[in-house]
Amino acid sequence: IAEALILQLLFFHLSLRKKGMTTYQFIVKDNEKKRMESRKQMDTKRRRADHMKREIEEGNIFGRMALTVGGWKGCGCIDPIRREMREEDRAAKLAASKAASRRSEMEHVKHDDSDNDTKDGITVNPIRLNGYNGDNGVHANMGKNGTRNQPIQLLL
Repeated sequence: IAEALILQLLFFHLSLRKKGMTTYQFIVKDNEKKRMESRKQMDTKRRRADHMKREIEEGNIFGRMALTVGGWKGCGCIDPIRREMREEDRAAKLAASKAASRRSEMEHVKHDDSDNDTKDGITVNPIRLNGYNGDNGVHANMGKNGTRNQPIQLLL
């Protein structure tokens, strides 16, 4: 029996190593997963109680029955609360993927300006302050022809 437990422990640590995780990272991630599940269960109970109260006030017998039976294990397919939460999860995932897509598009936008420089395959549009772009040796308040420009004023 002891050999089987040691072998199981060995395979567990090999799988962690394959995932690039330490034992501590696994424990922290597992605890976070359990906390999230606990929050989800508490939220489900709170929603069920709120919905049940509303169904009782409205006198809806079928709604009360769906909420009661839906709360039983194995009857999640008819549970309006779980259905509502799944739809919210899908909407949140869709919104997150759209936001990630927009961020990705913004990172890959290439400007068509003639002032752009390309460094390491990335298009860079330098900010020029009174002729200074960081690599042309012109002082920040000197123009390209050597004349003095007015200092920049920021209005906040």
